[in-house]
Amino acid sequence: MCIRDRFHITHRHNWETCPLNSDDPAGQVGDMKAVVEGNDQVTVLGSWMDAPAHKGYMIIEADNAAAIMTLCMPLVALGEMEVVPVSEFGEISDAALAAISG
Repeated sequence: MCIRDRFHITHRHNWETCPLNSDDPAGQVGDMKAVVEGNDQVTVLGSWMDAPAHKGYMIIEADNAAAIMTLCMPLVALGEMEVVPVSEFGEISDAALAAISG
């Protein structure tokens, strides 16, 4: 079994680039829905939207940055996207304790 890296993604757009204000709102919302469904290279573990603030959040698993960028192109076209690698607290705390105990 391959262990994949986890990432937290934050997407921000504004009222001007909001899919609901586009010439094709159904198409753009459909593109965003396809992103949160993931693909063969990126597994979406969860996704959330703060619609009034025009912000979206996802936790994903992926092997590389190119796979993330390919999946998220519809989001990048609308605004900013921040991708942060994350780990479970237990993994990090165990590694920290092992490192400081010698």
